[in-house]
Amino acid sequence: MGKVAFVFPGQASQYPGMGKELAENYAVARSVFEEADSALGFSISKMCCEGTEEELKQTAITQPAILACSVAVFRVAAEKGLLPDFVAGHSLGEYSALVAAGALKFSDAVQLVRKRGTYMQEAVPQGVGGALAEGRGDDRLAHRSSWGAPIWPPRSFKRKGLRPPRTPPAIARTRPGAAVARLGLSTGCLIPAPRGSTACRCAAR
Repeated sequence: MGKVAFVFPGQASQYPGMGKELAENYAVARSVFEEADSALGFSISKMCCEGTEEELKQTAITQPAILACSVAVFRVAAEKGLLPDFVAGHSLGEYSALVAAGALKFSDAVQLVRKRGTYMQEAVPQGVGGALAEGRGDDRLAHRSSWGAPIWPPRSFKRKGLRPPRTPPAIARTRPGAAVARLGLSTGCLIPAPRGSTACRCAAR
């Protein structure tokens, strides 16, 4: 068998009911959620299992929820004897990777990302920003395999002396065949595009 790498996801990978099946079937997963609940002082496990799509989009909730689920999956895999040679993560997923590598305690990590999400939400109030992804083909492709860019209100660009970004229709006109989809984020979280990719820069509401 070749080398094994675990790559942990960032925001916009959340969905209602995530982690529920793991918690119901694996004691080690339940212990992860219990540890997260204790560290945070509220039930993030309930939010993962019973929270609505809109609730899970709130970045102060999204971040600890995804971290908890990622670590739960990792510990179930480890219990089954599947351990990675390498770990990596996309944005928020870097914290999951640090926990998996033993470089950061889970209880510390879940509190850190809760604060990280809170500060990001304070910078861009609920309902003001978001993120878009561009891809080729249908919306599903755009959600799954594209890179995103933040959505900021035009006034924020004027205030900072910046040129407002192009809107999704403008992007679509200049990129025939592109599919532009809104991601499940409540704030503008930059997802940088690699060189040569077809990604939108920014989109104003």
